[in-house]
Amino acid sequence: MAERLKILTLNRNRKTHEWFLGVLDPARFECRSAKDLAEFRKILPTVSADVIVLGLPWEKLSDQEAISMVAELAPETALVALVESAADEEVLKCIESGAHGFLRSETLGSKLVSSVLFQAYSHQRVIQSVNEGKRNLQNLIGNLPGFIYRCRNDQYWTMEYISGGFKDMTGRDPEDFIENAKMFFEEIIHPDDRNRIRDEINKAIKKGNHYQLEYRLLAADNSTIWVWEQGNAPEGFAENAILEGFIVDITEKKMHEDQLHVIISMGEILGGVIRLTDFSRKVLEKIAHICGIRNAAILIANSYPGQFTVEMALGGWESLIGQKINESGFRQAEISAESQPNYIDLQADHEPTNPFIQSMRTENRYLACMTLKSPKKPAGMIVLGCDEKFSAELTMTLKAAADMVATAIERANLYQRTEKQLAHLESLHAIDQAITSVYDIQVINKIILDQACRALEADAADILILNEPINALEMVSGRGFIDAINTNVRIPITTSTAGKILLENQQFSIPNLKETPLDFNRNYIPVENFTSYYARPISLKGKTIGVFEVFFKNAYFPEKDWEDFFEALTTQIAVAYDSTQKYSDLQKLQQNMAASLRSTIETWSKSLELHDIESYGHIRRVTNETLEIAKIMGIEEDQLPNIERGALLHDIGKLAIMDGILQKKGTLTEDEWKEIKRHPEISREMLSNVTLLEDAVDIPYSHHENWDGSGYPQGLKGENIPLAARIFAVVETYDAMISPRPYRAALTKQEAIQYLIDQKGKKFDPRVVDLFLETIKTS
Repeated sequence: MAERLKILTLNRNRKTHEWFLGVLDPARFECRSAKDLAEFRKILPTVSADVIVLGLPWEKLSDQEAISMVAELAPETALVALVESAADEEVLKCIESGAHGFLRSETLGSKLVSSVLFQAYSHQRVIQSVNEGKRNLQNLIGNLPGFIYRCRNDQYWTMEYISGGFKDMTGRDPEDFIENAKMFFEEIIHPDDRNRIRDEINKAIKKGNHYQLEYRLLAADNSTIWVWEQGNAPEGFAENAILEGFIVDITEKKMHEDQLHVIISMGEILGGVIRLTDFSRKVLEKIAHICGIRNAAILIANSYPGQFTVEMALGGWESLIGQKINESGFRQAEISAESQPNYIDLQADHEPTNPFIQSMRTENRYLACMTLKSPKKPAGMIVLGCDEKFSAELTMTLKAAADMVATAIERANLYQRTEKQLAHLESLHAIDQAITSVYDIQVINKIILDQACRALEADAADILILNEPINALEMVSGRGFIDAINTNVRIPITTSTAGKILLENQQFSIPNLKETPLDFNRNYIPVENFTSYYARPISLKGKTIGVFEVFFKNAYFPEKDWEDFFEALTTQIAVAYDSTQKYSDLQKLQQNMAASLRSTIETWSKSLELHDIESYGHIRRVTNETLEIAKIMGIEEDQLPNIERGALLHDIGKLAIMDGILQKKGTLTEDEWKEIKRHPEISREMLSNVTLLEDAVDIPYSHHENWDGSGYPQGLKGENIPLAARIFAVVETYDAMISPRPYRAALTKQEAIQYLIDQKGKKFDPRVVDLFLETIKTS
């Protein structure tokens, strides 16, 4: 060996010490000595000794005690015992006590002493290497994301070894399972998985293969852990073969897989449907299947705070569909904006409660109530009947499903509001046509009340007009009442609710007449069994000429759109009466209605911006620029309103497309592109059903057609594409390119112009492109 070993001696016997120093080869060893234990303790940390030579015997200590003491002080250093003489039995005891070598003074020469020292040093190095390997192995095992095991393939999978990761994973002590000390490993395998695991292991052993398994373990807190195991039988193929392998926790992976499966299946259900009735049952059946339950319901929030309607129900709850449920009935469950199940313990709840909870008291242990979140307020709840609380894994899956259902409900509500607004527009248009073409006020009144009951969802409605000579209100027209008792009804102004509305010129409403009864001074009202009442004064140029009333047999809580339309109908009634007196005023009111229509259409177009379907201001800019180009190209003046409406509503069909597709920042899949390309057809379907807008569909339906025939949805080519759509396509593309989008920066005007030039004769009408470019040059 090239370098010298460092020797530290501790020897109280001077004679043996001198002999040792005399035979020690100074070329191969560097030696330092300690006279007593105190000096030895002081020197030991400073010399980094390779070998300690311990002189024996010691006073008050046996040889074995002395060796053990020094070995404890320097456990990593080779230890050689030095004595004057000793029997072989004594030598063996010293070696067993921790000595790595043995020297008898004055019996060996320099070479043999050196050999003993080097052998002791080498022996200790080997032991250190083995110990280091053991430590590294233990560290490696401890850092594994699971645990390793060795067991017998017997009835109980009797464990011979389990690493410490087992406790981190399951919360159970590994020692309890070694040789089945307190538990069998079989006990903590989910009962439904045991036979399958045994079969798969035995099949793999017979073929001499490794086995890979996925199954469930039961943790100390009785929660379920999904695990993945790989192992083999290195010692034989008999039934009681020894198995070795490792097991890792894949619970989170399984949770993500379950959530992904739910998201995909929910997406298949929700894709392409808009109305709540189209998907509520399928969604609820899917959730019930995931949870393994029978009773389930979707509750939709009403406009009245704290009230829900049972939209859909399964199992024993189907009879509850359509019922109104108060939030107070769920007093044990926190109704919040969080998609987290809250549980009502039906066995613990002994107080009377609403019929919804009473109906399943004997069938289920718990009600799991999960709020369906929406941006402004809870959209509703999913209520599930279960006998035990859901696991954390299932809860995560339910949250993913609830978020998708909430989004679908929000989209359905938006679509429903849009349909109602279109229906309101249709009603207003029908009334407007009657006013302008019919001069019989009774016919006009009948049309107004028909539209009112249909669009306002009212059970009855009437128009009361002031008869000034007799100072009373007369029912000039009614709908939904018992005809025999409402003919020629006269209502005193001073003693009736309608008279109060007339005199104070204020709208009035009672959502629940059963809680707040009123004296209407009309005997037939109680017979009709109405519950809700809403009324507005009919005013004409600052003068109140009558009252418009609507009635509901069930409690009704209107939203703002309803109130706005009620107000618009009341205005129409005033217009109808005024039209018989002043035709010029009628023309002015018609202009106001046109402006109202335009505002409504702009409101719809704004909704596209509010739902991130279009960027802010984009729709208004391209509409104005399209109208300018249309005028220059000689389109008739009477066609410009249709062009304006079509431009404002060009992407109205996108309201039917799932938000996840419209707002996706990455590349769309082929199926997602197919879904996007449906929106022109949807736009045509929505607008064609509205008489006033049926001539405005050219742009919404055809603005994605290309000059060379490569566009969609019809693949029109050249001048077969409506001129308004050709103009709009150029203007809209240019504005979109120079506007920043979340997924890209805005192009420069020059880049956008160059794109239009490059696409002349391909995507765009060359004549429109040239005219548009000339226009923006001079602007």
